[in-house]
Amino acid sequence: MHPAVSVVIPGASRAEQVKQNVRAAELDPLTDAQMNAVRAVYDRYLRDIIHP
Repeated sequence: MHPAVSVVIPGASRAEQVKQNVRAAELDPLTDAQMNAVRAVYDRYLRDIIHP
């Protein structure tokens, strides 16, 4: 998690999406290894687009 992010705005348009979002909030936090993998994908595919 990024310390500056305190909330997610899900934008659900169906009741089932809201239920899925609630279930997702109950999941365990990502491990350090998982977060490192997410960062690697971000760095490889998104960073230059978002931060030109």
